[in-house]
Amino acid sequence: MRAPDKRMNDGQTSELSPAAKAALQELELQAVRLRAGLAHFDDLIRAADGVLNAGIYSHELAQVALFLEKHESALSGPFLRGVEELGLNPPKDEDGMIWYLLRQYIGEMVEGKISPERGGARIFEEVDLHFNLYEKIKRYVGDSHGYQNIIGLYHAYDDVRPERFPEVDLALIEACREWMREYGGVERSSLNHRKDP
Repeated sequence: MRAPDKRMNDGQTSELSPAAKAALQELELQAVRLRAGLAHFDDLIRAADGVLNAGIYSHELAQVALFLEKHESALSGPFLRGVEELGLNPPKDEDGMIWYLLRQYIGEMVEGKISPERGGARIFEEVDLHFNLYEKIKRYVGDSHGYQNIIGLYHAYDDVRPERFPEVDLALIEACREWMREYGGVERSSLNHRKDP
């Protein structure tokens, strides 16, 4: 599809199929998760394999996809070099990773790609707990990045009976839409040169 030593520019990314764009976005997500210490070797192999199966070649990612020793430390170097080889530029700083993961998971909930309960769990586990955002609270958990209503509604699943879950789902989706209107109006992927607030 493209030469392995060329970085993609806007013209090249607009020519990609939806499947190729999705594979690159998953690759970028796993790069962020890897830098944050959240990715597992299976995540890396699956993302590398997805890009290759979408017709985008990277020598480094081919090494990851075919890697026999399944250990994150052995895969992380080739994986991140492959991400760079393809011209992706996922955030490296903690705050950039937090914004990226929030946009990703909240966006997936709004788009219906993951359930509100699962998306809330990902935010709670991979953002709140992992980055210890409790130290950055102004008044409410999540208010450092504007998602206090989302995380509050996620915790409502613990407080209501299962027959009330659909109500929580709807309220959580609406809170996600509000967050995306305020904070998510930029692209979630470096494929489109995202800038954080």
